[in-house]
Amino acid sequence: MKIKLTETTAAEVEAEIALPLYIKHDLMADEYDSVIFMRVDQVGDKLRHVSVQTTDNKRVEIEVENNYRFDSRSGLDYCLGRGQYACTEAEFLKAVDRAQTLINLARG
Repeated sequence: MKIKLTETTAAEVEAEIALPLYIKHDLMADEYDSVIFMRVDQVGDKLRHVSVQTTDNKRVEIEVENNYRFDSRSGLDYCLGRGQYACTEAEFLKAVDRAQTLINLARG
């Protein structure tokens, strides 16, 4: 039996970027019910990655990583917040506001 396979190889790429980067990963397209909004910025000589994941305004997850490294398995558009992963500062801050609203509700 003969089958066709597509082999992809990873190449290391250096890119000059302006920080902060804003990235949106819409998991609803992958049959989930949430969106992850991310910001990558520089603190000192390290990268900080902040992600806010909201689920139907019922649940929120917040993650802060202070020694962030780009994942070599992710595509370039994902890492740089381009194309379908494009996000603005306003979108990110709106997600932060939604998260804060849910946290305030939890406080009572």
